[in-house]
Amino acid sequence: MKKKRLLSLLLLINITYATYSQIINDVPYILTIDELKNWTESGTTADPILIATEDLATRFISTNTQVNPNLSNSLNIAYLPDGMNNFANYGVEQSQFNLYNFTHWSYIDKLIWFGGTASQSVQLPSAPWTNAAHKNGVKVLGNIFFAPTAFGGSTNTILNFLEQDSGGDFVVIPILINIMQYYNFDGWFVNQETSTNTSTALLMQEFLGDLTVAVEAEGKEVMWYDAMRLNGNVGWQNRLNSTNSPFVQDDADGNSSNGFEKRVSSSIFINFFWPSWYPNSSNARANTIGRSEFDVFTGVDLWPGRNQSNFET
Repeated sequence: MKKKRLLSLLLLINITYATYSQIINDVPYILTIDELKNWTESGTTADPILIATEDLATRFISTNTQVNPNLSNSLNIAYLPDGMNNFANYGVEQSQFNLYNFTHWSYIDKLIWFGGTASQSVQLPSAPWTNAAHKNGVKVLGNIFFAPTAFGGSTNTILNFLEQDSGGDFVVIPILINIMQYYNFDGWFVNQETSTNTSTALLMQEFLGDLTVAVEAEGKEVMWYDAMRLNGNVGWQNRLNSTNSPFVQDDADGNSSNGFEKRVSSSIFINFFWPSWYPNSSNARANTIGRSEFDVFTGVDLWPGRNQSNFET
């Protein structure tokens, strides 16, 4: 009899764990391109539960606490946990076991809501995470994702996103600004990994520049991921160079004295495969195009055994 009772208790624990360890995603944390284009504050794909109530706090800085007091405080750390749309989509604080959490806010400056699939293009941060980040002076960026072609990405999806009105303005830009303001997060991370053609790539570059103007006018920022080239092919450069720097700073009309007059994005996130001398190469390219070396984020993959090998010396 005792053995049967113990077995029943174990079954009850397992059932309880299975019930309460899962996050129910009934809030629209993810938007398709069509949902994005039809988004309004009063529409079915908007929900006040996602609104962050904490404004961005002033970041605490004290060189007295640094091991090297001469280290520039312009250096930032961006945190991009892969799959935020899978394990952090909840609208209120969760009091439960086995829930992904993050407690090292003092070590990062930006949190990127990294994730997405071929059909799930726009990732919206959850309010509890944005509130926790903002209390610590950490910015949170929503994510715009176009999947690799091998996983369902297509040029048609990109072109649907890049629709322009009769005046040549991109129809999604004011919507992206409205979403960012409504939910009170701090900008957008644009991750375009679909192999496409040159005309679509150039249109994406134009969109990125226009988005950056609109977002930075609100005191927020746009980060570009090093993937697609101007010819439309996906080819990670693993450093800032002449191939990907046009997505950071570019010549708008060919009349600039230094050749790089147009600000296209606030910053760029470099991929993970790099030898030790690539960061210096990135710094040199940033100086060449008239941008700060701190606008270049060099990726370090912390997933055990994946992607990044030992750094070369």
